[in-house]
Amino acid sequence: MGLFTAHGLALGVLFSLGYRLNITDSMPVGVWRVQADAMPARGDAAWACPPLHESVRFAVKVGYLRPGFCPGGVVPVLKTVVALPGDHIAVSKAGVVVNHNLLPASAPLPFAPGIIPRAVEGEGTVKPGEAWLVSTYNPRSYDSRYFGPVPLKNIVGRAAPVFVQEKPHD
Repeated sequence: MGLFTAHGLALGVLFSLGYRLNITDSMPVGVWRVQADAMPARGDAAWACPPLHESVRFAVKVGYLRPGFCPGGVVPVLKTVVALPGDHIAVSKAGVVVNHNLLPASAPLPFAPGIIPRAVEGEGTVKPGEAWLVSTYNPRSYDSRYFGPVPLKNIVGRAAPVFVQEKPHD
């Protein structure tokens, strides 16, 4: 067995066991384990396919999202579940407010045509079958602030860090 074949086999086994490598800085970079049979609760990390939305097409075009196996041909995102059905959500220039609590580091970046997508502003109740995924780890994350709610069926599973490198953000 060649070196590349052995590495490929090992990576395939790790992938089949739910291990994923996060290389984006929306969450700590490193190895995460995704439990496909576990629906994340509020506050848990989730690995999910973003919704097919105009903002997602924009994100692919400008390189915020890489190619992957999700509908629309994009890679799943790793974000924190901040709101579930029945929660009150509001998005404004100040940030994301869930059940009257402002989330840290959640202010959307100012809209810049061709560079930064327009934030989803407004408020309401999260509908059945939907969740809001936001990174409070990195204020520059591409998440529900820009593409809105994610169908629960798009959530691949709950994610937990295995070996990650914490890095503070400004």
